[in-house]
Amino acid sequence: MKENIIPCISTIVFLSLYIAGCGGERTSLPETCNGSPEYCARRYNELAYPTAHNAMSCADAGWAMPNHYHCIEQQLHDGIRAFMLDLHYFGGEVCLCHGVCMLGYRRLEEALRVFKSFLETNPGEVLTFIFESYVEPEDVKNIFKSTGLLKYVHSQNPDEEWPTLEEMVTSGMRLVVFTDYGGGRYSWYLDIWKFAWETPYSVKHGEEFPCTVNRGEPTNSLFILNHFVTDPLAFPDYAKEVNSYSSLIEHIHRCALLYNRLPNFVAVDFYSVGDLMKVVKEVNSSLKPAP
Repeated sequence: MKENIIPCISTIVFLSLYIAGCGGERTSLPETCNGSPEYCARRYNELAYPTAHNAMSCADAGWAMPNHYHCIEQQLHDGIRAFMLDLHYFGGEVCLCHGVCMLGYRRLEEALRVFKSFLETNPGEVLTFIFESYVEPEDVKNIFKSTGLLKYVHSQNPDEEWPTLEEMVTSGMRLVVFTDYGGGRYSWYLDIWKFAWETPYSVKHGEEFPCTVNRGEPTNSLFILNHFVTDPLAFPDYAKEVNSYSSLIEHIHRCALLYNRLPNFVAVDFYSVGDLMKVVKEVNSSLKPAP
């Protein structure tokens, strides 16, 4: 009799643990994904994400010639969900900086702990990193491991369909990591130009925003719309002009007509100036799930 009872008890215990969510990082079904219940059914490539260009460069932390007023902590709070970040070696460590680290830098490990804390306390949010990298992939991996972020990274094959946000949230894999160097070394360290294409990023006047393909193939699953002026650096006065609703929408509509698709990453400088959030919300009202 005991021989029959023990397997039954083991089965009941296993099922109870599974239902309770003890089988890894899986969570219950989310009420909202990236702030909206409607987005849960969308695949990752069926959404637009407010994107901060050179997100690490911020005036609040005293950076010289910054790209934003506010730093990553505030960007997350304000709704930025994709972060363009430059990786360099500085002082013997991997740091976030824009070329000349003496003008401003932040240790990658410190920044990743901020993102980890956000993911822990916001279980319905999906984030994206787009690294411009000048460091070895193994060094990046080691920092992801030491900060505990590896449990959140999403692995993806370029030939496979992206999951829905709901699937990413329930699996716990809610961080997508792209890089322009060393991509493919790990299943989660994704080669950006195998997945995405972009418009040119070197624009000196707002009226010059082109829709031509700069890098990547327009048949790739993700579209990066670079919408910022650098002449030769980023300035808030430029953002007042080009982050306006009319400038953003005109650029988006013009490119959409050429390629029959809307952007996934709308990348700007000084995100807190202008109408980025309003425009991305409008784009998401047009980007519908595939039939």
